[in-house]
Amino acid sequence: MKKILALVLVLSFALSLCGCGAVNTTPKEKITQERAIAIALDNAKLAEKDVLNIEADYDADEKRPQWEVTFELWDYEYSYDIDAYSGEVINSEKEKD
Repeated sequence: MKKILALVLVLSFALSLCGCGAVNTTPKEKITQERAIAIALDNAKLAEKDVLNIEADYDADEKRPQWEVTFELWDYEYSYDIDAYSGEVINSEKEKD
C-alpha cells in the first residue's frame, strides 16, 4: 500500500511539472489607444485636460509592438513608448522645447 501511495505521489508530481514548461502562444489582447494615453499621463502625473497635442501611434515594427504616445505641457514635450500588450512603460522622455 505504501508503495502505491508513493508511486501516485511521484506520478502526480511529475505530471504537475510537465505543465510548467508549457508556453502560452496565444497573444494577449492589445491595449487600446486610450489606455496607452492614460498610462503615459498617469506615469507623468498629469491630467489629459492639462496637456496639449496628445498623439498615440501604434508601431508593430519594433521588437515589441508598442504605442508611441506624445504630448506637450508648457515648454516640455513628453514621449512614451508603451508595450501594446502588457501596458508596461518601455521608455519615457521629457525634453524642453
